[in-house]
Amino acid sequence: MMRIPDFSKRCKDLGLKLSSLQRVEKLLDKEGGSLFLIGGNVRDLILKKRISSKPDTVSDLPINKIIECLKDHKIINTKQGLKHGSVVIYINKNLSIDLTSMRVDKKTDGRWAETTETDNIELDAQRRDFTINAIYCDMSGNIIDPLKGIKDLKKLKVKFIGSPEQRIKEDFLRILRFLRFSLGLSGSLDKKGLDACKKLKTNLRTLSFERRIQELKKILLLPNIENKKLLKEIKNILEFSIESKITIKNFERLCQIEKTFKNQSFLRRIKFLLRNTHKEKLKILNKFSKLEKRRVLEEIKLPQNNYKKFNYLLYYNDKDVIYDKLIEDFSEKKISQSFFMKLFKITKNFVKKKNPINGEDLIRLGFENKREFNNVLRNFEEWWIENNFLPKKKECLNFLKKSLPSS
Repeated sequence: MMRIPDFSKRCKDLGLKLSSLQRVEKLLDKEGGSLFLIGGNVRDLILKKRISSKPDTVSDLPINKIIECLKDHKIINTKQGLKHGSVVIYINKNLSIDLTSMRVDKKTDGRWAETTETDNIELDAQRRDFTINAIYCDMSGNIIDPLKGIKDLKKLKVKFIGSPEQRIKEDFLRILRFLRFSLGLSGSLDKKGLDACKKLKTNLRTLSFERRIQELKKILLLPNIENKKLLKEIKNILEFSIESKITIKNFERLCQIEKTFKNQSFLRRIKFLLRNTHKEKLKILNKFSKLEKRRVLEEIKLPQNNYKKFNYLLYYNDKDVIYDKLIEDFSEKKISQSFFMKLFKITKNFVKKKNPINGEDLIRLGFENKREFNNVLRNFEEWWIENNFLPKKKECLNFLKKSLPSS
């Protein structure tokens, strides 16, 4: 049996709260059960990477026994995933642990699986998606690797367990998970896995948009997504997931610009990919929040070599919308580097100032027709913005007096 060397020290160095996990392990051990880390934490520990996700664990105890054990020891947990044999344990404000009983699939429909519990670690491993996700580690650092996932992990290969097509048919979300893990681990794509994903990609439409978006948000922010060759390979799969054609030209350049200015954004990237489509008709956008949807749909035009006009955009739009347009236009070489740098700096330093004038000021000045208030205020606002928001209230009032109707 393989063991992770200096396990306690490695956990501490990489940011895994081992003592909290061992506390849960001791409680389960009293009931005759075991606790194992699975998934991302195990991969991080083996590859000596900083822990990148909360602990995902499994136990050979039935879920009802686990619930009773947690209750007896007054450990807070949620039963939201109970029908899937899973609970979330809250150790403290800063740490939650996913705990699932070992399972075997009885029936699957490509979206959800009907399972039954088992205490056999090899049977539990067989139902998982990739070999690198079927590596188990106990709280002493001992590794159980029934499907030789470590061999693939060290080669930075993401391979389906058994038949790729069969694994995908059990849950079509595995198509996107294959892309996410492959791009995240190394950027290489297992040919058998990719061929199966391409063959079954139309089934992505049977999944809810919520599940697709959850994966897309991770995929589009991975460093390897900017690899032009890889993006071409997965372009069609992404299109079926979004249910729209996408334009990948200059996407690599956009990612590099974002990285340079430390301004990566999923919404900007999906907006850029969809820039040549009729976004208003996209069903997937209806699953975004109102603010997210508005940002993706928002279209503005940059003033050419007119910095005063740029103030209007800054005043009437969110900064993210401005950044989106600046980075998009620079990516497509529609604006020069110097112009981009100038406007990017202005945007970064811009602080929206409060309009010094309101309706009560207009009444005190003698404006009586309230229906004209909007026009007067709009004309004033344009003047105030044109003057870089510098005029003080007294100067603003003098400007407004000129707009009073002659008696």
